[in-house]
Amino acid sequence: MICKNMSLYWFTIGLNGSSPYLYRFTFQSFQSLFMSEKRQRCLGYTSVSTEAPSVKQFTDIPGPEPLPVIGNTWRYFPIIGEFDMSRMHINSQKMLTKFGLVVREVVIGDKVIVHVFDPSDIEIVFRHEGRYPLRLSHQALLKYRMERPETYKSSGLFPTNGKEWHRLRSTFQKPLLQTDNLKFKIKPLDEVTEDLLKKVYNIKDKNGEVKDFQQELYKWALECTGVLTLNKRLGCLARELSQDSEPYKLIKAAAETHQSVMVTEYGFPLWRFFPTSPYRRLVAAQDYMAKTIQKYLEEAVRQKNNLKDDFRQQTILTKFLALPGVDIKDIFTMILDIFLAGIDTTAYASAFVLYNLAQNQHVQELLRKEMFDVLPNTQSQLTSSALSSMSYLKATIKESLRLNPVAIGVGRVLPEDIVLSGYRIPAGTMVILHNQVACRHKKHFRDPLKFIPERWLKNSPSFEKPHPFLLLPFGYGPRMCLGRRIAELQLYILISKIIRNFRVEYHHGTIDCFTRLINVPDKPLKLKFLEID
Repeated sequence: MICKNMSLYWFTIGLNGSSPYLYRFTFQSFQSLFMSEKRQRCLGYTSVSTEAPSVKQFTDIPGPEPLPVIGNTWRYFPIIGEFDMSRMHINSQKMLTKFGLVVREVVIGDKVIVHVFDPSDIEIVFRHEGRYPLRLSHQALLKYRMERPETYKSSGLFPTNGKEWHRLRSTFQKPLLQTDNLKFKIKPLDEVTEDLLKKVYNIKDKNGEVKDFQQELYKWALECTGVLTLNKRLGCLARELSQDSEPYKLIKAAAETHQSVMVTEYGFPLWRFFPTSPYRRLVAAQDYMAKTIQKYLEEAVRQKNNLKDDFRQQTILTKFLALPGVDIKDIFTMILDIFLAGIDTTAYASAFVLYNLAQNQHVQELLRKEMFDVLPNTQSQLTSSALSSMSYLKATIKESLRLNPVAIGVGRVLPEDIVLSGYRIPAGTMVILHNQVACRHKKHFRDPLKFIPERWLKNSPSFEKPHPFLLLPFGYGPRMCLGRRIAELQLYILISKIIRNFRVEYHHGTIDCFTRLINVPDKPLKLKFLEID
């Protein structure tokens, strides 16, 4: 359930009419102006009055030369352009190589994006993002929800900013971030994962290969989300799903939502003026998801009194319902947001972990050895104590997120002036923090393109201690992913069970990623599963 606060708002910032958001800042954004100079230095604030004379101006930042009016958008056009909209991590690497650690890209007209690659600069941005970190994404989803006040009190965490975002975040974060009841989520997630393993036995061919395991991971992630939020098995892992079945339609609606959001984010925003085809698909998909979730929400409300004394059966939803004074519309919106945030992100992250293990058999064997110690046989069930002892498993997943993160980085709109690598960046500027490219740079890691989980183990000769703002797969600060602990638990259970039961192989060339709202594998995940005795 890896959260989408890593989703980026690329060149459409100049097209989506977002300028009202750029300068909607509170008094808090300028609080450094009223602090003593000593206090400002302690907190890391930078203002014009305290800048060193060597600080260079915003327009001095190097970057690709724009053309009049259309800026650098032509560079993303097919055939004539040097950049590929579907591979932003490669574009970013080109910019870093050519222009350096801070790059100023004039997108279109006077709309500018600043690309940041140095972890020290990334830290500065996060330290100065303020109480209400501002990002711009999911604008079509915002429109959809705001046009339905009978169903939605707010637009949810994805597109919301400012005080309304803070209200939602502060209301719902405790049930999602607390760790005391995570151990009770292991059993239902283990059961879902066991169903996935049974399906592998049924769908693999005579050579042990599954045509595209990514599709099964997507169904697994959706089924996990249903169990965690609603205590409901949705039936997504059934061997055959009729196109008329609810699980099939729910899977299709979730996938269609993500695809439609991507198209409306990256394309010309004609949907603002009339219902374009992508916007109509978004409406249809969200209507179906809303109807289905509403049905289960009403069922859970009826069962609330029966569950209040059984801590083990308390789902995320029942904990939301127990919050004092909470509006049922907000609960409904949060459950929908969890479905949107917890399916494709977790499915794609797990796909890359399995791919990296298949490509590095020696790592897989070391991991399996750890699995044998905590899971003596293929039917052994995981426990919280067993998971806490799996240091190599955690290092393996961490290393996969370094090489293949969920997104290329984090987007923010600056609430105040800051200085990055000697350049003054004014308030209202959109910055992209490129953690993916930085994590693959030889300046920060030895053999950065190699898959080496040992670099995260303190007792290993390969241990490294990188800058703390390099690897941030779940973001940082007030907008850090609310589902981090649950996402990690899902990954731990999935990978441990698969590696304990199968040797996983892949023989179809290198898999890289396409940039959607998140990073998506650019080839089918044709994995071979060979049974372990």
